[in-house]
Amino acid sequence: APVWEVEPGDPYGPPPPALDIRNHYLLMNNISLLTVQDRTPLKFSDFSVSMDIDSHSYSLDVTLLNKASYDKICPMTEPVDVELTINGHTLLFMIDSGGSTEQRGGATWQASGPTRSALLAPPYAHKKDKQAAGASDAAAMAAAELVATGFSLQWPTGLDRNAVSWLMPGGVFNYQALAPIDVIKRLAATVGGVVIPSLDSDTITVQPRWPLLPWALDSDNADVLVHASMVVSQGSDYTPAPGFNEIWVSGETDGYQTRVYTASSGGGVLAPEVSDPWLTTNPANIQRGAQELAEAARMLVVSLGVVVLESGGPGIITPGQVIEVQHDDPAATWRGLVLANTISPGADGVELVQSLKIARPI
Repeated sequence: APVWEVEPGDPYGPPPPALDIRNHYLLMNNISLLTVQDRTPLKFSDFSVSMDIDSHSYSLDVTLLNKASYDKICPMTEPVDVELTINGHTLLFMIDSGGSTEQRGGATWQASGPTRSALLAPPYAHKKDKQAAGASDAAAMAAAELVATGFSLQWPTGLDRNAVSWLMPGGVFNYQALAPIDVIKRLAATVGGVVIPSLDSDTITVQPRWPLLPWALDSDNADVLVHASMVVSQGSDYTPAPGFNEIWVSGETDGYQTRVYTASSGGGVLAPEVSDPWLTTNPANIQRGAQELAEAARMLVVSLGVVVLESGGPGIITPGQVIEVQHDDPAATWRGLVLANTISPGADGVELVQSLKIARPI
């Protein structure tokens, strides 16, 4: 059986946008909500955008101010596309549910919906079966699931922080009763990857859950920067983790059995073996093993509240990004993986805050 050490890759990633660091920030929020089809402005008083690394779509919840705005998008026979602009950053959603409450003193109207990537899952997409007789490339099979859907796939390969694509022999790639997004998520998960939906286009991206592994977060450029001056709240939680540093990964009817361990440790703390019928090559096994060990690493889960700036800031931060939280003292600067983000007005009604959940290795 092959033996592979997990080591940092060569730096290659582009640098993230530079920050405009100030002692004070003038917050003048510009937020709008429009229907995409006819650009009708919708009156609303409150909203929340929720994003999670394990979700194939993100969600919007909004409180509408009048019945005219509610009637424009709810109730509906099919989803209504809306465009939410937050301080110059555009996010697209489709409203597919809503409700109203009437009581003495007035009425309230609520609407909610996911990003358009939800169209690739039930009830909008049908489940089907598939049996591929010929050899199947993973990225090509994922792209085939999007034919005639209007969606495009980004599955970059060839760089250390990309998700690998691999060849499955004939008869290996088969499934029953899966929707398109379920197939793509399963292909991604085979090598420890995740599916990241776009916030402003009909695009989905496959990437490793940890583009930079926990023990090598400094081996390449971060995806996004935040300075401490932009942080309005911070907290952390710690849950004990097994700290595995070695794992065996294998296919089932085809492929190899591969021992994967962290180079600095030499192994010794063995994780439960992982096998998957779609694992058929060593590169796929290596990446799956590295991601399994990454998830078993000891880390803090940091809660970070960051203001949404129109310019000079990090923009809208999304799950799956490697974040660098900078301090004036470089020794206090740290990195982590963004797991979730919720964007909503702050308690004072002035700050617009993105509440991040970040895995920080320790």
